[in-house]
Amino acid sequence: MEPIYVIGLTRVSSENQGKFWDSPEVQEQAIKRTAEGKGETLLMTFKENYTGTKMNRPAVLKALEFIKLSKVKISKCYIYNIDRSSRGWHDVHFWIKKMFKDVWVTYLDTSWVMQEKRKIIHIEWVNTDEYGWAYENPSEYAEEMLVMMAKNEKDKMLQRTISQEIRNTKDGYHQRESHFGLKNMRIQTTEWKKKVIEIPDDGMEGEWMRKIYELRSIGIPDTEIVKEVNLMGFKTRYNKCGDIETIGSPLTVKYLQKLVKNPTYAWVKIEKWTGNKPVRVPYVDGYQSLVSITTWNRANKWVVQIAEREDGEVEILYSKKWKESFEPIVERRKNYDSNYPFTRALRCPTCSGHLTPSKSRSKTWAHHYYYQCNGKKNENWIIKHPNYSLRRTEANSKVMEFMREITPSPWLIKSIDYIASVYFDSRNKSNIHVVSENEKKLKEYENQKRELGGSIHKYLHLPNTIEAIEKQLGKIDEDILQLKTISADLVCGQGVNKTEFRKFMVYHLTHLQELASDVEKPENIDLIFRFVFQEKPSYEEILSHTPKIYPIFSLQSQLKNPPEGDFSESMHWWRHGESNSDCGNENPAS
Repeated sequence: MEPIYVIGLTRVSSENQGKFWDSPEVQEQAIKRTAEGKGETLLMTFKENYTGTKMNRPAVLKALEFIKLSKVKISKCYIYNIDRSSRGWHDVHFWIKKMFKDVWVTYLDTSWVMQEKRKIIHIEWVNTDEYGWAYENPSEYAEEMLVMMAKNEKDKMLQRTISQEIRNTKDGYHQRESHFGLKNMRIQTTEWKKKVIEIPDDGMEGEWMRKIYELRSIGIPDTEIVKEVNLMGFKTRYNKCGDIETIGSPLTVKYLQKLVKNPTYAWVKIEKWTGNKPVRVPYVDGYQSLVSITTWNRANKWVVQIAEREDGEVEILYSKKWKESFEPIVERRKNYDSNYPFTRALRCPTCSGHLTPSKSRSKTWAHHYYYQCNGKKNENWIIKHPNYSLRRTEANSKVMEFMREITPSPWLIKSIDYIASVYFDSRNKSNIHVVSENEKKLKEYENQKRELGGSIHKYLHLPNTIEAIEKQLGKIDEDILQLKTISADLVCGQGVNKTEFRKFMVYHLTHLQELASDVEKPENIDLIFRFVFQEKPSYEEILSHTPKIYPIFSLQSQLKNPPEGDFSESMHWWRHGESNSDCGNENPAS
């Protein structure tokens, strides 16, 4: 009788699971007893720590490759139980079973639930051995039921544990495998509950990560850091996910930047379970983070930084430069024509719409320029009115003459004096505060310069690193010089002349026609009219000197016969567009 050769396949989801009842040793002994009981020869048992929800598992692929290269015929592959084959849908189990069938190997379990196919149709005059419909799998329904039971068992285990895992993550504790350069440490809280935190690794991974943060915090280029750390023997962790097992790989610039920007190394966690908000890892006596928050911020060049609040919480801040890269500035379309400076300042007396530029040509081929309103621009005006037009040169001259008559009231001048005193006093106090802050920054730069100067002798074997450190020292010297210059300018400019500011403001308020005549910036004319007039004036109101202006201004022609009483008793401030025609009849005291 020819010997029958078989192989075995064991699986556990994690190393911790392998220490208990369904350990690889227990599964292997069961497979060995089954093979010996049938008089079969067990050639090899393939072991793996892998999830049962995926198809392309490393141990299965190794077993198939071993079968193809074997010099003897392998007839069977034993597993301990169906839940060791699949924890997912039935397609995972039947896919693995089909892969072994394609190499003429029967896939069985030690519980004898899975049975070999039996031929049920025999036709004497036809050979039906090669037809699938001639065979029946007696255990097909039992296998599907057990696969679904295994999947439901996996879901129930997850449902029992996931809520507590989410709560632990929100409290700053760790779940699953540790990050590179860190290791999991089980601790006991004050409530006598066991939790897991990540602490720096005592081996080479911790040394590599400390070196990366140390070099990047002093401004060494990423390419130089990669060379330096690879000389120390840097290797990534063993990767068991995917079809191919990958061993440790050297450090790359892309992987370095991914490691540096992870706030976990400063004991700040940001995950989906924390709502993508930073959470500080609980402090435990005897343990500390791999790097401090200050070192983490320096390594990330302050583009992204961890800020500690007064209440002990932390937040992630992004620089203004980073935010602007995601917020493009949209330029608005300019609707002003410098040849018609008062198109947005004057209104139509019929529909109250703004005037538009117009140019016509006479029979003598001469051009005539007008401000006009044809009644189509104002949406509130339902009935179209006849065209309203003004000669441009005449309108511009009359408006400028009216602007020359506008003068500020004494109360406005007094307000400017008060605002100037408040502003310049606060500015002087602010300058003193800025000078003190610059002194603190100068001390910090001096400390950085001292640290860089003391670390040069460590990198004498790396000329590029020495050059980078010298550039960093030069940049620090430039920053120090800039801070000293700013402080000196602030100290010299503390005694600001308030009189010059007052003269400047009074001159422009009494010469509004100069600001209104700036045709190079016609959009500012609209702002000046909004500042002076309560509503847009019409050309007729300009001619009759009856536009509604704010009470902080007055006309020189009205100063000859000023109103009786105090300013506060005779005038009121009205919102833009409201009437103040009846303000003189109201009682302010009421």
